[in-house]
Amino acid sequence: MEQECLIFLEKMKNLMKKSKREPLYQLNTYDCSMSCTSPLTVSFSSIEEEDDSVEIVDTPLRHKIKVDMSNSKDQTASKEEGKVLHSVSQERNNPMEHAGISTMTAECARLYNAKMHDVCSAKKVPPRLKTKKGHQGDSRTETSNHFDFCDQMKKELDETFHSNLNAVVKKSCKTKYRFYILVTSDEVFFEETKAQLEAEGHTAVQPSEFFLGEDSSSSLLIILRNEDIAEHICKIPDLLKLKMTPGVLFAGIDEPDDVLNLTHQELFTRAGFVMFDRAVLEPLSICNMKKILKNLEELRRMGKWKWMLHYRDSRHLKENARLSEEANQKKLFMYWCQDAGILEVLPYHECDQMTRDQPDYLECLLRLQVQHISSRFPVFITDTTTDSAFEKNGIFTMILNTFLTKSPTEIFSLTEKPRLMSTL
Repeated sequence: MEQECLIFLEKMKNLMKKSKREPLYQLNTYDCSMSCTSPLTVSFSSIEEEDDSVEIVDTPLRHKIKVDMSNSKDQTASKEEGKVLHSVSQERNNPMEHAGISTMTAECARLYNAKMHDVCSAKKVPPRLKTKKGHQGDSRTETSNHFDFCDQMKKELDETFHSNLNAVVKKSCKTKYRFYILVTSDEVFFEETKAQLEAEGHTAVQPSEFFLGEDSSSSLLIILRNEDIAEHICKIPDLLKLKMTPGVLFAGIDEPDDVLNLTHQELFTRAGFVMFDRAVLEPLSICNMKKILKNLEELRRMGKWKWMLHYRDSRHLKENARLSEEANQKKLFMYWCQDAGILEVLPYHECDQMTRDQPDYLECLLRLQVQHISSRFPVFITDTTTDSAFEKNGIFTMILNTFLTKSPTEIFSLTEKPRLMSTL
């Protein structure tokens, strides 16, 4: 509004300068009371920057425009404007000779009238800045309410989970099972673990008693210390047979009461991985590779099964892709299995050295068994006769034809094992 006033003031000054250069004539018969009237009187009262109260005062039409901006920042400009307008009003005695000033006054009055209508219409609408802040506040409120709701739901779920967990722990005191602890030293740790389990009514058994209760509903729990897994896991008697037997669970512990508190690590829970002998892999046709993929996809319904491939074997497939179209298809098939997450190419290690004719499959599978301790079955596919070391160390061996022709779910139907928590 101040800018509009200053623009109006500048126009008035220009008109005054023009009028001084032209002769002015006064008519004695002209009465000031009957002079040409301006269309509108506008009054600005107590205008503040952040005040929403702005009014338009409708008053009788007069000769002059009175602007009262007592609270405006530019007091000096307003006073000077009033004086100039008053002098113009006194000098303008003849409407015929000063019609230009009247026309300008009417135009400015019309502009002010439109401006004030805008101000009055804005009176009912909150300022844009305040509206934006209000929306932000509402958004924050809605977000806060959203997170309050999520926090409440999380608390309820946590309470339900802890309640169910406590019920399971209480039930475990009533459910009894047989257990075997793999003792690797004379430390008191193993005796304390055994004493605590027996105090709860569980029964310790020897390896000769592992399979005596196969028809019994009680589960057999094989316990070993977590720090002994890498070096002593294969020392568990009849490890492969235990893996193939339903109701056999494996637990790794750090403290004597980990099993009772359900804070143990579950070992050999489900699924497994497959490794092919190089002598079987190289002549493998693309049709048989697709059959292998189909069997693995069927096994993956029960758990995460994988096909483990040595780095040297994968590189050999890539190099042979230039020799024939079938070899190229085998390479592309290998890429597809990798992208699907079914095939995993092992990092380069000692088995891939050029000085070796064949990888040390037993040593490699034992290392993978420890690295994938939750996988129940390490499977080695070969057409050569293997020694008993594979079975003794928990490695399942079979020939390629058996793997291709028999249903894998029948061979590894015991991969779906109940967890210790569910058993308890």
